Amino acid sequence: MPHVTYFVATSLDGRIAGPGDDLAFLELFAGTFADGPYNMDRVIAGFDSLVMGAATYRFVAGHVGAGGRERWPYGETPAWVLSSAPTLPAIPGAEAVIQARGDIAAVMADIAARRLSRTWLVGGGNLAAQFFAADLVDEIILGLAPAVLGAGPALANGTFPLRTFDLADVQRDGGALALRYLRRR
Repeated sequence: MPHVTYFVATSLDGRIAGPGDDLAFLELFAGTFADGPYNMDRVIAGFDSLVMGAATYRFVAGHVGAGGRERWPYGETPAWVLSSAPTLPAIPGAEAVIQARGDIAAVMADIAARRLSRTWLVGGGNLAAQFFAADLVDEIILGLAPAVLGAGPALANGTFPLRTFDLADVQRDGGALALRYLRRR
């Protein structure tokens, strides 16, 4: 089974976005971890597959064309989007997107059958909760922003058994922290 990493940024109160999917808190990471192991571009380059929920995909679709980004930001990396919708919104450059329905175990089996080994669980919180419930998260790389949002989607929205992780590394840059946890098995 591929190694699944939930690589995500959160506020101090465990929100991955503010009300209305506001990501302004991410600007607190600007210029941080540029040379360290948690440099976002470097971490993302280490994945050979992505999994995201439909809401995360729609969020990305709504931001392509804005802010200087004119194409799918993940290049040719195969990306599974879990969605029950008949179709997904088109995004320029998103030819490697595979729409999946149903069980996440089937998605992970498809990823494994393609001999892909490092999967980035992009989000959101509802999908993350499904991965935690199925005990499929091997690693968490958590960017912790020095902000409290008060409302918005949580790091994991749902009910699942206790999952414990060991702290493997901490890096501090300015007011932000990068924490790396490995699943205790």
